[in-house]
Amino acid sequence: MSEFQTASFRTAVGGFHKGDVTEYISKAAQDHAGEITALEEKIEALQAENDRLRAQLLDQSAAAAPAEAEEPEAPEPKEAAEDLTRQELEAYRRAEAAERVAAQRVRKLYADMQDVCDRSTRQAKASQSAAQEAMEVLDKQLEILRISAAALRDGLLSSSEELAAMTEFVPDPAEELED
Repeated sequence: MSEFQTASFRTAVGGFHKGDVTEYISKAAQDHAGEITALEEKIEALQAENDRLRAQLLDQSAAAAPAEAEEPEAPEPKEAAEDLTRQELEAYRRAEAAERVAAQRVRKLYADMQDVCDRSTRQAKASQSAAQEAMEVLDKQLEILRISAAALRDGLLSSSEELAAMTEFVPDPAEELED
């Protein structure tokens, strides 16, 4: 579980790198599914052991039954019944403990994933805010650039008009040749 607590993600525009987060969640889900499968197998093994012990006790009881038929009915040995009860109780407790551990792991994994999602959301909001501020700055600079370009255009047009007016005072060299 400690590898999930120290997971780090590459950042991307607008938050974490989506592939890293998806890979982390997928791996966590696979690990959790593996743990659940292992615990279910353990429960099945304990149930099989319980069934085996019951069958063994029934076989012992059946083997003892013909001998008891000759004798007056004797109650089942108290020790065997207590032993079976104790074994069943131990198997039940082990299964219950395994279930509690699995539930705790699920809650921990859920909390870890919630933390990752919360951090991702906070970073995405911070990135969005920074991007909006940058866009506002760019908009202001673009407006300044537009105003400067308009002033430059007006200046060039004015200069062009002044140059055109000056050409009236410059004599045409072709006219001098005609004279």
